[in-house]
Amino acid sequence: MQNRCMRICMVMEHLRKTNIIFLLILLLFVILQSNLYHPVLSDENQYFYLGKEISEGSIPYKDFFFSHPPLQLYIFAFIFKMVFYNFYILKSIAIISTIISAIIIFKLAESNSAKLIAPTLFLFNATLFFSGAANMGINLTTLIILLGFYLISKKKLFEGGLLFGLALMTGLYSIVIFFATCIFLWKKSGKVILGFIVTALPLNLFFYAMSGFDYIKQVFLYHFLKPMEGSTLKLAFFSNLVMRDIVLFFLVLLCITFFIGSKGKLRNIYLYNIIAYLVFIALLSKPISYYMVLVYPMVALFIVEMIDRIKTEQIKFVAVICVFLLVGFMGFRTVQGIDTFNERNQFGKLDEVVEYMEDKEGKLFGDFDVATLVALETGMDMIVSKDLDTYPLAVKLIGVEKIADEIERLQPSYIIIHQIGSTMNPLWRAERIKDFMERNCIIEKEIKENKNIYLVFGCSY
Repeated sequence: MQNRCMRICMVMEHLRKTNIIFLLILLLFVILQSNLYHPVLSDENQYFYLGKEISEGSIPYKDFFFSHPPLQLYIFAFIFKMVFYNFYILKSIAIISTIISAIIIFKLAESNSAKLIAPTLFLFNATLFFSGAANMGINLTTLIILLGFYLISKKKLFEGGLLFGLALMTGLYSIVIFFATCIFLWKKSGKVILGFIVTALPLNLFFYAMSGFDYIKQVFLYHFLKPMEGSTLKLAFFSNLVMRDIVLFFLVLLCITFFIGSKGKLRNIYLYNIIAYLVFIALLSKPISYYMVLVYPMVALFIVEMIDRIKTEQIKFVAVICVFLLVGFMGFRTVQGIDTFNERNQFGKLDEVVEYMEDKEGKLFGDFDVATLVALETGMDMIVSKDLDTYPLAVKLIGVEKIADEIERLQPSYIIIHQIGSTMNPLWRAERIKDFMERNCIIEKEIKENKNIYLVFGCSY
């Protein structure tokens, strides 16, 4: 009895130490992420503004263009309702989603070493680390998917399916994870499928009822417009991805090779999802690196599960030490990229643009990654319409003529253009738009930041 109590105490002590180290890992992640916790030139600025529009009564897809499922915008809208506009609270959604995802990974991992390795692999790979700097929606999707996995691991299949359906309302690509999981579960997948339908079907029907065919057009058909990249460009994409996150890919291949060589069984829910998602990414017309964030939790959990299967304690100990060293190397490489990321993506001249615009009156229009954040910071309103956007693929779907009609109808007082070197959004070079600008607008201010140039046009009619 005494020996049993001692063993329990030792286990509890190990668990307590594991929890403390895990909390320190999270703290380190937050400290390093603070270097990225500033305005960036990305889609998130537009998403923040569209959240404001919803908080003021606008209906997505009907009143403004949006090419993704709407759940993230409603979270932003809720924040606007609670505290109006606060950039740092809005910005925190991505990092909070990532931290909670890491906690779920910690819970899903089994051994003490796995509970430390898996979250660290997830948090400090370069793709996830820098994707956490912007609210692209993928962090929230990953969180909801992991919650679904956690419930499925607890035999709550229907509830897990409910969350998979909810994940679809933040990112369409989550459906790949849903299908791969159902294939793995096979005869047990009925409850997961039912839960998915119970959530996904009514939510999609609701937004279709609210916005009609515009919902289908913007959320689904939009993505078929992405130009098909040739095999050379796709090969370059995967080469860059592997080089960026080489530790993850190396460990996955090593685990698969080892267990095939030892005739171990590789039927594993995480491996099913990794293979399915990589095939899906390879088939996409234009894959983007941050899409991989959704599958990296599976990669981390697969690696630690394979390590836990090693039967010889000495070999397992050596494997754990080697993995920890590789994780340290991965984290070091990621941290080295912070300055480069900031140099390319930071909106460092935001205050200067805002200072110039803050006493201006009238409505604003311009490039999605700049004008929307300036509007939020100054309190100006953007001109919005379901037939109005500056993102190149959205322009292709809507059509330049329709966009020009909307600009002429809504008559913005100011237009802000973001130019990178000599490269400008193709919309501003379209003849109809150029003619409008030449007739009605003049450059009032030019602000330079590295290769970025912000052109402020004043317009009168």
